Amino acid sequence: MGERRGMNNTHLKNRNRGLVLQLIACEGPLPRVEIARRVGLTKMAVSNIVSELIAEGYVEECGTAEASAAVGRSPTLLRIASGAPGAIGVYLSRDSLSVILADMTCRILLKHTVSLAGETRESLTQKLLAAVAQVRQASPIPLLGIGISTIGPLDAANRLMLKPLRFFGISHYPIAAILEESSGLPTYLENDMNAAALAERLYGVGRRLDHFLYIGLSDGVGAGIISGGRLYRDHNGFVGEIGHSSICFDGPLCGCGNRGCLELYVSIPVICERLHASGAQSPAPEDFEELAAQPAFAAIFRDAAEKLSVAMVNMANLLDPQGIVIGHEGAFLPAFCLRQMEAAVNQRILAAGFQHLSVKRSSFGGDAPLLGSACCVFQELFRGGLFCIK
Repeated sequence: MGERRGMNNTHLKNRNRGLVLQLIACEGPLPRVEIARRVGLTKMAVSNIVSELIAEGYVEECGTAEASAAVGRSPTLLRIASGAPGAIGVYLSRDSLSVILADMTCRILLKHTVSLAGETRESLTQKLLAAVAQVRQASPIPLLGIGISTIGPLDAANRLMLKPLRFFGISHYPIAAILEESSGLPTYLENDMNAAALAERLYGVGRRLDHFLYIGLSDGVGAGIISGGRLYRDHNGFVGEIGHSSICFDGPLCGCGNRGCLELYVSIPVICERLHASGAQSPAPEDFEELAAQPAFAAIFRDAAEKLSVAMVNMANLLDPQGIVIGHEGAFLPAFCLRQMEAAVNQRILAAGFQHLSVKRSSFGGDAPLLGSACCVFQELFRGGLFCIK
C-alpha cells in the first residue's frame, strides 16, 4: 500500500511539473504568480516546482515584467532554458521525408529533407535512419525522444503504418520500432492530421480551445479532433478520415469503394487540376491567394469552399466543436474561402444562432504536421513523463 501511495505521489508531482513546464513552454515568458493562477496550484508549490526545473536545466529566469502600482515590485519572468532538452520530429509524406530538431518552444533548430521515389522497405529504412542520425549528431541540446507524423492508416496499438495509398506498395511498416531500436530514445507515432492538431492545441490557434477540429488538405483530406483538451483517439485510428465521407451519394467512385467522397472534390491535386484546366500555369498552393484575384479561378475556390462546408457542417453536428482549423496545404486557401466556410457553417449547423464556430487558418501553414511530430514528444513530457530522460 505504501509503495502504491509513493507511486501515486510521484505521478502527481510529475504531472504538476508537466503543467508548469507546458505553460512556460507554450505561453511564456511568465511570472510565477501567473503560473500559479493558471494551473491552480499555490504560489509556494509553483515556486518549489520552478526551483527544481531551474536546477535541472529546463527553465531559466529572464528579467522582470512591468509592475502595476498596486503590485509594486516587478515579478521575475520565466522561460525555457536555452540548453533545455528538445525533440526530434519525423514527418513522412508520400513524396518526402523531413526530420527536424525542435526546442521545447516548438522552434525548429535543424531540418533535413529527403525526397522519396520508387522506394522499397529497405531503401526507405536506410533514408529514415540516415536522416535521423544526421540531425541527432548535429543537435546542440539533449534529446527527450523522437516523434513521428506520417500518412495513414496506422495501427496505433502496434505502432505500424498499415497500407497507405500510393506509397510504393509498402505495408505494415514498423517505423516507430525501427527508430526506437536504432536510437535508444522513446518514440511516438501519430498520423499527420492528429499530429498537426496537437501542434495547434499546444502552440497554435487551438491553445484557448478545448474542443476543435483540425481539417488538413493535401493529396487527400483528413482531420484531427481535440476533445476536452486532448487528442481524441478511437479504436483503430480511422475516425479522422473526413476525406472519405460522402457529400454526393451518386457521385464518382472513389478508390476506397465509396461514391462522392469529399477528397474527390477538394484535395489539393484536384483543386490544382481544375485551376490548370482553366488556364493557370503549374498552379501550386502557394499561388492560391494570387490566383483567386481572377474571376475564373475564384469560382473554383468558391466551389471547393462550398463542398468543404458540407463536410464541416456534418462533423460539427456530430462533435459540437468550438472551432475549426484549416491546415496542411489547405492553409493556403484564399482568405475569402475561410470567410465563406465560416458563414456557411454557422448558417447550417443545428446550433445556428446559439453558438458561433470560428474557422481559422493553421498557425503553422504547411509545417503543422512537421511541427506536430515533435509535439508528440512534448505532449508526453507535459503529461508528466520523460522527466528522467535528458
